[in-house]
Amino acid sequence: MSRRRQDPIAEHSVRLCEHMNGHPAIVLSYARYFGEYPDASSATIVAVDQDGFDITCQDNGEEREVRVTFGHSMHAVSQVKDAFMTLAREAETALRGNDPSGDQGLMPDSPSPTLPHNLFDSILLLGRYGSTA
Repeated sequence: MSRRRQDPIAEHSVRLCEHMNGHPAIVLSYARYFGEYPDASSATIVAVDQDGFDITCQDNGEEREVRVTFGHSMHAVSQVKDAFMTLAREAETALRGNDPSGDQGLMPDSPSPTLPHNLFDSILLLGRYGSTA
């Protein structure tokens, strides 16, 4: 009999969602790019697990659901932090397109190639202190 191991990320889902939803433009870029809802007006991460995360977004007055996968299973919150960063850069680059100025249409807290890595440092701390209030 085979048993699936407990998801090591799901227990941190609430805190990861709260942190990422504190960066609404980044979450919106995930919905616009990965969800293929370019007209989405708002987005919220509602769950994170070892394989990816779920977003609900508003697109032309309708609520839509988006699943973004990490590409491989995560085993530590620090891996999720890196994945969020990588996906944010990918979404921004794609949404920016071929704009040579690099800033046309970007949202105020959107990630950029020079985004300081410390933006997501608090996610790393969640892995160390995830069960404390």
